[in-house]
Amino acid sequence: MAQIFHELPLHATASQVFHAITDAGSISTWWLAGAQIESRVGAIGIIPLSDGTNKIEVEVLELVRNQKVVWKCLKHKFSEWIGTSISFEILPSESGASTLRFRHAGWASDIGVFGKTSFYWAALYLRNLKHLVERNESFKIQFWPGHHFGVKSSDLEAAVPFYESLGFSFVERAKDEVVMKCGEQVFSFDSSESGDNFFDFEVANLREAREYLESKGCVVILEVSSRMIFVRDPFGMKYRLCEKLKGN
Repeated sequence: MAQIFHELPLHATASQVFHAITDAGSISTWWLAGAQIESRVGAIGIIPLSDGTNKIEVEVLELVRNQKVVWKCLKHKFSEWIGTSISFEILPSESGASTLRFRHAGWASDIGVFGKTSFYWAALYLRNLKHLVERNESFKIQFWPGHHFGVKSSDLEAAVPFYESLGFSFVERAKDEVVMKCGEQVFSFDSSESGDNFFDFEVANLREAREYLESKGCVVILEVSSRMIFVRDPFGMKYRLCEKLKGN
């Protein structure tokens, strides 16, 4: 059987780590929002997935205070998860710090969603947990609102004078696109078939931001380059995600 294993040094006490793994509010912070789980053997935990429809169900198999927590997965939209066990072993040190040994075991195969699951545990969820217990805050990727808005327009000829009457200034025109400004904001009015409504976000690291958004149910709808993608979130918003140039 295949197994995911990660070991994390934590500048936190064993009791702090144990609390973060057994408290529903803390689990909602470092794993998935809305977790409902009791700290007792036999309890059934419900962890809603970010798609808003599916959920993870786990059973608490083992609880050893400040030492170990074991869950068994009962339900998941990916059948490969079902029957696997998720364990957290906490090893305290004399300095007051601790080491977390994380295992997600019982996989029938190391192909399919196994690799992606291992990556998300390491790069996002356990990283969140580390930030939570060490800094009492969850790891957050910084998103800076940009100054560019895309607007799907059915009539560019009528749109230009209308927006000029609202104080917009004309910048340039291409075949199916007119660019206008209002203060610091730039608006691209696009009448082509591919035109769409969107706004901008800038991030320091596009790969990390993409991984975070995909873990929350967002879908990449267009990859423009290694520094720019278009994303649709689960709530209908679309935005362009751009990696900031270093020094900006």
